[in-house]
Amino acid sequence: MKIQVHNWQHKANNLISALTRMGVEIVKDKPDIYIIDFDGAVPYYTSKIEKAFQSGAEIVIYSHGAPVIVAWDRVWEPDARVKLFLAQSEGEKAVMESYGYPHPIEVIGWHYCRKKKFKPVKNIKNILFAPWHPSGSGYLVPLGKKVNADTFDKLRSMPFNLEVMYIGDIRQNGLNFSNDVTFTASKKDVNFSLPIIDKADLVVTNLSTVASLAVARGKPMVAYGQDIKPHDGSSEDNISYVKNWDKYRDMLRYPYDISNLKPKASQYLVEHAALHEATEWRDKFIGDPLDADKLIAVLENILIEED
Repeated sequence: MKIQVHNWQHKANNLISALTRMGVEIVKDKPDIYIIDFDGAVPYYTSKIEKAFQSGAEIVIYSHGAPVIVAWDRVWEPDARVKLFLAQSEGEKAVMESYGYPHPIEVIGWHYCRKKKFKPVKNIKNILFAPWHPSGSGYLVPLGKKVNADTFDKLRSMPFNLEVMYIGDIRQNGLNFSNDVTFTASKKDVNFSLPIIDKADLVVTNLSTVASLAVARGKPMVAYGQDIKPHDGSSEDNISYVKNWDKYRDMLRYPYDISNLKPKASQYLVEHAALHEATEWRDKFIGDPLDADKLIAVLENILIEED
């Protein structure tokens, strides 16, 4: 079995390692199966999928982001050529099924990083804040900028060291540089983010890949912005919102959220979250580690069905 993998932001590192250990030949061209992270109608992805499909490959999608991508909830049209989606968790599968994702979904386990057990933090010293980031065009909806700024102000009022790991121009995030805060420009890469997450005592972010990485690494995590309807778009004129949010918003919701709290109450919640793991959410949206045997089995089954 020959497999080609599009390793977006090193999120497929462990997939590739598992496939290699299981004797799969990883190729750069003419695969039996092409595993890619997204199938949105943008030239970057459509050209790669078209090339693989025309060479005879079966198309399989893995998680572009975590905890779950809701872009296929009538924001982006799923590509009809896709045979299978590889979910990392039962929660991811349940959310996608709730909004009507059309392709088969198999849960293969968490593979973005090695999981670690939760470690309560009695004395918080360092908080990592990863704000809701703008799109590739630099656009972020005004409400996104507002909740970023509000959360930043709350965190600055707390007696902890604050590091901000941001994407794009800091002003496009709705923030400004401050001498009392450490600012780190993200390289949008799992290998870059993990050491920064690991050195923090607690992470504050929107419900994003950074949030899932933090939970997977056993870090206390506090969310914000969960009441903003999921959307996508590169400017004010082309924003599209998901259509079935009411079916999964409660399912997806993380229990510790400071969005509607005043600064002092936010600090109390941060200190509580530092000591108490969100176990149910972690079990649902991180779950078990990658099952290499199941990964191989579901991929082999695709080829068997075609024969």
